[in-house]
Amino acid sequence: MTGVSVLLLAVLAVYLWWGDARDYDRFAMVTYGDGSLETVLTRYQVRLPDDVAELRFHDDESLVGSEGTLYLRFEIPVGDLAGFLHGLHMGTDLKRGAPADWGVDSAFTGDLARGYGWRFDRSGQTWLWGVADASPSLHLSVVIEPHGISNTVYLVSQIG
Repeated sequence: MTGVSVLLLAVLAVYLWWGDARDYDRFAMVTYGDGSLETVLTRYQVRLPDDVAELRFHDDESLVGSEGTLYLRFEIPVGDLAGFLHGLHMGTDLKRGAPADWGVDSAFTGDLARGYGWRFDRSGQTWLWGVADASPSLHLSVVIEPHGISNTVYLVSQIG
């Protein structure tokens, strides 16, 4: 092998090893914990059901690590939604409406969310949304896209 081949293999190995592939931005600097999904979910007090699919996330931390915003997207069976919402201290009384009606945080429509592929502008789509404060310093917002037997859940959780 040539030196260039070895270097390319080393770079590829680091790329594949570094961080969690489900993280939207797995190469971002981590200031709190190890940046793993388990650490992030614990920090933001989120418990996921066992059978989620298509999970993607990112913890957009402050420079000192005392504040941050979790972006979390996944698919969940309809039967698991109520338990998941209960775990967020949100209840199941979600509101229905188009994106213009939402009382959710602008984090859903900001540059980071758009960069992660979050789009909520489909006309005629019925969305469910809700907000809750899990503690004085932890604010949760959720938007749900119903699909019949499953739902796509978009969660923004903010510390600070």
